[in-house]
Amino acid sequence: MRGVISGYSNQALVMLVGLWLTPFLLRHLGQHDFGLWLTALQIMTYLALADFGIVALLPRTVAYATGRAGGKEHAKDLPATLGQTAIIVIGQTPLVAVAAAVAWVLLPKEWLALRGPLGLIMGAFAILFPLRMFPAVLEGLQEQAFVVRANAVGWAIGTLTNVVLILAGFGLYSIAVGWLLQQSASSVICAFRLWKHHPEVLPSRLPKLSKPELWAQLGRGFWISANQVGQVLMAGTDVLIISKVLGPSM
Repeated sequence: MRGVISGYSNQALVMLVGLWLTPFLLRHLGQHDFGLWLTALQIMTYLALADFGIVALLPRTVAYATGRAGGKEHAKDLPATLGQTAIIVIGQTPLVAVAAAVAWVLLPKEWLALRGPLGLIMGAFAILFPLRMFPAVLEGLQEQAFVVRANAVGWAIGTLTNVVLILAGFGLYSIAVGWLLQQSASSVICAFRLWKHHPEVLPSRLPKLSKPELWAQLGRGFWISANQVGQVLMAGTDVLIISKVLGPSM
């Protein structure tokens, strides 16, 4: 119940601030640069698909393990499962970095102003990619209310940074830095919570990962990944097409 209340409260706050923030960004960045930023967010959405559904599957995996064992204290196989997942996610990180580099190089010349800010958030995303596990593990441990609060804190830090840096005249870099701080803050907060309150679920070392176990995880994640791809294609691809064909201002 607390998670539901926290979630709706956070959505209401984001919506209210967004009603003020969007005109603020349009006024200080201009329609063209604001359109470029919306395009950058869509590119990052595609880049997030590179985990093949592994992180999205993690809350379900953790919840199943703890529920089957009757509690996290009795889920003896959970640390090994998290360790195997960590190996996969760490192994995916170089692939994410390569995909980010290719996407950055292939940016159209008309989006030249986006290269610096997008390169910044792409580099940060690749470096911080494994940290996405921590909120997912907490969700599986029924800590949804805390994850929502952590995201709210990260969002507040990022939004405040956006406003301050934009007023200081940093342009698109203002939003890029705010986005970076938002993503990293919530992940770090969740990592500390996990280390402080749930140390028994964390692996003491990374276990071995056999090929059957690897393919099993990738197979389960594939269906979630396919659903995510469908959502991205339906909800945001038009942003990229319009930005490329008609220009970011449109």
